[in-house]
Amino acid sequence: MTKVEPNMSIALWNIDTLDWKTHNPTAILGEVKKELQPHSIVLMHDIHQDSADSLENVIKFLKSQDYTFVLAKDLIN
Repeated sequence: MTKVEPNMSIALWNIDTLDWKTHNPTAILGEVKKELQPHSIVLMHDIHQDSADSLENVIKFLKSQDYTFVLAKDLIN
C-alpha cells in the first residue's frame, strides 16, 4: 500500500518580530508596530518564554488597530 501525503501549502510571514534575537518583549512589540500593514502575518517562536510574555501586548495592540485573527488554514483555503 502506498502512503499518500496530504497536500501542503506554504504561507509566508511579512513581520519577523526578531524574538529569537532580542528576547525582549518591548522590542518584539516594536517590530510589529514598525512593520504592520494590511493582511500581515506575524512570525513568533513558541519556544521562547519572552515571545510568550510579549504575546498579550502584541494582541492588544493589533486589536486596538482593528485587526482580526484567523487560522493559517483559513488563509490557505
